[in-house]
Amino acid sequence: MAYSAPWQQKPSFRNGLVSDGSQIAALDDRMVSVETQQVGTCMRKYAFGQRWVLLSFLLFAACSQSIAGGAGDIANSSPDGGVEPDPISTNDDADAAPVEESVPVDISVRGTTTDTILPLNAVSCNNNSPNFLHTDNRYFRVFDLGVAGVVGDFNVTSIDVGIEKAIGNGGTQNIVVSLQSLTGPIETGTLVQLGVANVPVPDQVETLINVPLSVTIPAGTTLVAEVFTPDGQGIGNSIFLGSNRDTEVGPTYIAAPACGINQPTPIASLGLPGVVMSMVLNVNGQHTPN
Repeated sequence: MAYSAPWQQKPSFRNGLVSDGSQIAALDDRMVSVETQQVGTCMRKYAFGQRWVLLSFLLFAACSQSIAGGAGDIANSSPDGGVEPDPISTNDDADAAPVEESVPVDISVRGTTTDTILPLNAVSCNNNSPNFLHTDNRYFRVFDLGVAGVVGDFNVTSIDVGIEKAIGNGGTQNIVVSLQSLTGPIETGTLVQLGVANVPVPDQVETLINVPLSVTIPAGTTLVAEVFTPDGQGIGNSIFLGSNRDTEVGPTYIAAPACGINQPTPIASLGLPGVVMSMVLNVNGQHTPN
């Protein structure tokens, strides 16, 4: 078996007095009636010994209300002659700063700068020309979510997978797309599956397919996305994943036991002449940066 590159958010009260007669009060024989005093008279000074303070208070109250309609009638805004207090605010939080709500934000974690898919650029373990029928091939991308800008949990909604060329027996074939967590070096024994989707792929050339997949990736996870193309030699399937030569955030890995590659290995390290395969694969979802 050989590798093949098909070049492919106080209360203030008014002080007031109520009178029910023609006089507000007779403090003693030295007091005078207040109701006959006009508003201007209220500005005069009165001194009646020890009673001065109380009378001053009464005069101040009389001045603070309007005198009208007859002796002793003190008008105010209350229908029953009382004085209505100003409304008291009961909203303890009126002056509190608005609390910002955390809003989920869309984000795509990308392996390449663009989604351009080049022809005759990808490689697979296959039986060579003329049909390039592939064996089991597993392709991997490793993502450091913190470096990619993901804050907190990553709520994945879908994965974009590039297809360079797919030719299936009967016009379709299946691939398997999965997300896994990684602990330690990227080897199959350190991968824990988080979500998987079986995807039918109709025949197509140089396209980007979107695979719905809903899974929450806990904060701090090293995320691995895998695309598995099952052996197509027995039924006549051939597929090459979409790729380009963009600078990658990390290597594109492949595992293909039929070609002696038992563990995920960077394609760049295989020594294939002229091969630069940057697999086009994006993981889409939401995070909450606030």
